[in-house]
Amino acid sequence: MATLNLDPYPAFFLTLVERSIHTVLARLQTRTDGSISEEERALILNVLDYGLAVQEIWSTSRGLVMATVPLMEQTSYWDDWLLFLERALTMSKLQQDREVEAELLYRRGVFEQLRTDLQKADQDFSKSASIFLMLGDNLKAARALNRQAYVARLRQDFSSALTLVEQATSLLSPHQSEQGYSAFVRGVVAFDQRDWVQAEIWLRRSLDIWTHHGDQRMVARSLCNLGPALQVQQRYPEALVCYQEAEKVLAMLGDHIQLALTRMNMGIVYSLTDENHLALSLFQQAEPIFRGEQATLYLAQLYNNLGFCYRRLQQWEAAQAAYEQSIVHYKALGNRPRLANAMDGLGLALAGLNLHDQAVTIWKEALTILASLPVDPGVERVRAGLVERLSGVYPG
Repeated sequence: MATLNLDPYPAFFLTLVERSIHTVLARLQTRTDGSISEEERALILNVLDYGLAVQEIWSTSRGLVMATVPLMEQTSYWDDWLLFLERALTMSKLQQDREVEAELLYRRGVFEQLRTDLQKADQDFSKSASIFLMLGDNLKAARALNRQAYVARLRQDFSSALTLVEQATSLLSPHQSEQGYSAFVRGVVAFDQRDWVQAEIWLRRSLDIWTHHGDQRMVARSLCNLGPALQVQQRYPEALVCYQEAEKVLAMLGDHIQLALTRMNMGIVYSLTDENHLALSLFQQAEPIFRGEQATLYLAQLYNNLGFCYRRLQQWEAAQAAYEQSIVHYKALGNRPRLANAMDGLGLALAGLNLHDQAVTIWKEALTILASLPVDPGVERVRAGLVERLSGVYPG
């Protein structure tokens, strides 16, 4: 009895697809800068559009999938990459290829984190870590746990963040480079808890680890992370040096998201030192990149910084518009402490426009939000400012 051929492509066509995959893979393997050109992106997605449709050539498609996923984060077209990840995940599950499944869950979690879909990111990092542990790959399990810890930090769940970091470091030897990410998470948790000294210690440790391992991309990111810990201590020249060094490396690597983030941070320093026009220029360079990638957290921060800068220039209507955008994004994130802070800024912009009744309404709403939060130095600082505003003091 004849059997039906359920394969959608004839054998000769599959051979052509496999050859194309091998060609693209060989091309990727010659690159040393960790980036993908627009032409390569189109080629990869095109050949895998066919390759991921057929189980019979998974062993070939798998190689290109695994070579591509580490490079995706630095490129644009996140929607395209997410669709690719979904298809590759489906195929990896059909093939019961747990190693690829775990890697793709991790990479999808990275995109979800960047998109600030923190619940999904947390789930994917957790699943990835569990599979890697089952496979006996402690390094990749630690990597996923570290990223899950960072997501917990973004959700302001500091206890969980530190617990996950401890789990990650327990899987690592003292000299593995992933210790750098563990130190980074500890540093940003300390930063959020306003322990500037400990934040600087941990972030410098992270920088030292990545420098020792010669990972230029992570060195640049570590410099970006160290900058805020210095600027809150009013060590502005040191912070600017960090950002300027990072900017050079990130521009060379083509890491446009981190480059935009670095420029935003440089703009903050300039706004704090009353060089507001320089700050605005840097913020405006970063905005279209964050908007294009739907980077909600970075957009929320950027618009809040724009509001502050316009306020310093007494451009009240522009400040109002910026703060309103920041509030929209912080509401989407569910980040209530930063939402209240942006509302405080909006109230000041409204007061600058002599719309005092509207300002008072906004400040009262912000105080209500803060009343539902645990006592925290950052929350208390915003609350004290709001109480001062409501007493009739409206600093510009």
